[in-house]
This record gives sequence, C-alpha cells and structure tokens, in this order.
Amino acid sequence: MSTVYQRTIKASPDRLSSEAWTVICALAAPDPQSLARKDLESVAGLAGTIISARYPLNDGIIIYAGGPRIRFYTIYDESAVSGENAKEDKLPSCPTEGDWKLSFPCGVDDLEWLKKTLEGKSKRFSLRALGETVDEAEEKESTENQTQSSCSVNTDAFLNG
Repeated sequence: MSTVYQRTIKASPDRLSSEAWTVICALAAPDPQSLARKDLESVAGLAGTIISARYPLNDGIIIYAGGPRIRFYTIYDESAVSGENAKEDKLPSCPTEGDWKLSFPCGVDDLEWLKKTLEGKSKRFSLRALGETVDEAEEKESTENQTQSSCSVNTDAFLNG
C-alpha cells in the first residue's frame, strides 16, 4: 500500500462540526478556488452530520487514489478543548489533485438516509459502515484509471518524429 498520512481534527466542544469540516476542507484542498474545494464544500451538511455523530473518532474520513492515502479523525470533549492529541498541520502534498475519492464512515442506522443525501453529488464521495475499510479493488481501479488518463502517447508524433 502507498503512503498514509493522518490528521486529527478538533471537534466539539472546541468547534462546531461545520467548523471541523472547514478545517478538513482547507487541509485536503488548500486552494479555496479549486474544484476540489467546491466539491468538498458541497457535502458540508453530510460531513457535519457525520462529524456530529462522532463517526470519525475511530474510523477516519479517507481520501484515496489521488496520491498518498489521507485519514482524517476527529477528537471531542476534553481532548478537543486541550488540543493535546490534535494534529492539524499542513499535508506534504495536496491529496485532491488528479483523480481522488473520499469515503465517509457512517453508523449502520444512518447509512441509507445519508446515501440518499449523497445522490446527485459528485461521484467522488461514498459512505461505508463503521469498521469497514475502503475497498482496495475500487482504489486500484481508480488509480489505474488515473494512470491511463494521464499517460498517453501520441503515436503519430512518436512514429513520425
């Protein structure tokens, strides 16, 4: 597996869930004008619900296939207030460049209605039940698609050049 980076974001009561999502968006897509930032902001309501429910406490919000895998966890209560276990520093590279996807952890009871919330949004987003991992086959397929789309050879120019 490729490199994995982890960030731990302070949530309630230090921040509202929407503010915690804003921090994640800024780390995942540093350019506020980027399409990736707009995509991330388009699911702010769903992300806020997931953060409020404390699903990313032990099961990270995962960005994958664009480069290194990124896991965002959230901390709550005294840990959020003290910030002792928070790690909110900038990532070494932008995980939302190229072909990327994001998987949200979700409690089984909320899975169906939150999937309906995602309908009509970017296909970059998915939900998985708590304890499930991101499907490695899906990640591999996405990575292969990225490689195929970004690496092409103009055979006419090659043969005639």
